[in-house]
Amino acid sequence: MADDKSKQVFGYIKIAALVGGAFLAYKAIKNLAETFGLVKSEAEEKIDKGTEQAGGSTIEAQSTNPYLSFSPQYIFALKEAWQKKYPKKVWEGNKQLKFDPAAYKKFADTLYNAKGIFKDDENSVLDIFRNLQTQFQVSQLAVFFSFFYKKDMLSYMKTFMDDNNLKEVLEIIKNYPQYYK
Repeated sequence: MADDKSKQVFGYIKIAALVGGAFLAYKAIKNLAETFGLVKSEAEEKIDKGTEQAGGSTIEAQSTNPYLSFSPQYIFALKEAWQKKYPKKVWEGNKQLKFDPAAYKKFADTLYNAKGIFKDDENSVLDIFRNLQTQFQVSQLAVFFSFFYKKDMLSYMKTFMDDNNLKEVLEIIKNYPQYYK
């Protein structure tokens, strides 16, 4: 009887070892696939979901989605929201921009050139977003970037910046006001 129980226990241990081995193999394969970009990581899935929502057909200025300010169309929603909130005031475009068009072009160039062949310059991208002060300005940069490089700014950034750097950019801009009052 003790022999039967030891065989049964050995059978359970064998099954547990197989299940554990399968789980470890799954994790190893998943990590390799994420490393080589074959499968998206959980953080990448969250970023994709956020950008997908931001690119929806309707853009509302009251959205709390931090990715929304990366849309070139967002500036129109912000201007409309400002005019509804302050109907007696005049929208001062130069005040909202803060920088002249040449500066936005330089920011777009710097961001585009941050992607390197062997080494990327994430710090220059972070510096750009530290210089901007409103979501309107982020969206204005997206306008310049898409105009000159025919690419979506956030999608381009995701090609060379890792999740931590993208999170750092979001940390910088998440508390930016939508526009100057």
